[in-house]
Amino acid sequence: MMRRPLALLVLMAAPTLAQAAGGPLDGNYGNKEGCIYARTGDSSGADDFFLLTKEALTTSVAACEIKKIGKTHGDTTDVTFSCQAEGEDSGGDIAGKVIRTGKDAVKVTMGDGSSYGPYKRCK
Repeated sequence: MMRRPLALLVLMAAPTLAQAAGGPLDGNYGNKEGCIYARTGDSSGADDFFLLTKEALTTSVAACEIKKIGKTHGDTTDVTFSCQAEGEDSGGDIAGKVIRTGKDAVKVTMGDGSSYGPYKRCK
């Protein structure tokens, strides 16, 4: 699929955010396909793909670089994303939240109303 290589390139090129260490983004979170990619760097090209890292949120149709990690309120951390969907920019930064839903799980909500998860920490 042509969308996957673009999304994965954005993920690999995103800079590391030191602020994320120890916070809600203290590891990789995803579904089976996303976690396989996090471990191996190989993508199966599956249409059901989700991976959240310290640098980016990547799905089968969108790649979002994490631009800023804001304040944490309880189990919720404010995050600013810059996204591309199918090669087109979102037109600016998108406010979102990473919500810890358990010891090893998170959910992501975006200011545009979309949400992902909950997804467990990749092993």
